This record gives sequence, structure tokens and C-alpha cells, in this order.
Amino acid sequence: MNKIPIKSAVDANCWLKISNNQEEGFIKVRLTEFRKVLINEIDKPEFIDRQYNLSEGYIYLLKLDVVSFYKQQMGSFYLLSNIIIVDHDDFKFQQIDDAHLSLYSTFALKFAMTANDGWT
Repeated sequence: MNKIPIKSAVDANCWLKISNNQEEGFIKVRLTEFRKVLINEIDKPEFIDRQYNLSEGYIYLLKLDVVSFYKQQMGSFYLLSNIIIVDHDDFKFQQIDDAHLSLYSTFALKFAMTANDGWT
């Protein structure tokens, strides 16, 4: 697995290719933003699933542009399962898959988080 520094990928505006050797096609991904979001920027943060530790008072938001070159529809799970975010000390960031945060909140609408939910 290749490790690409997030800041470098965002600054370079480069496209990354993700492919599945078992199927014909691939996905291109461009990281457009990676930033810290304070919990108080999220409306009704108490609705976020308690399994996620929000005690530090912030989360990180990763925004992507995605283009699929597969001949059939593919769920967003494939993309998310192929991206692992680590910092320079190899700390692995936890992905948050929460309906309030990514679908139902004003925060989700503001950051167009619902655009990546569902099928590509």
C-alpha cells in the first residue's frame, strides 16, 4: 500500500487511481480538502453515534472528487474501504460513518457530504 501525505496530495491537486484487480475498471480520486472541524460547527452533535469518540472536540473532514471508470454501478463502500488515513507517526484516523453527520444535519448539507453517499 502506498502512503501519500495528505497535505501534499491536496496541494498538488493530483488524481489517485484505485483499482480492483478482480473487476474491469478503476476509480480516480482527488483530495480537495483535509481540515479540522470543531464539534460546535455541527448542529446537534449529540445525535452522532456514541461509538465515535468526540471527546477531543473536533473531527477531520476529508473532501474528495471521485470519478468512476467501472462499467457498472458501485457503492461508496468500495472507495471508503480502500482509503486509510494515517499521520506521520502512523496513527490511523477512524472513519466516521454516521447518518446524522453525513446525511441529515445542516453540516452535511453545508459541506455537500450527501453527494458521496450511495452509488457512484
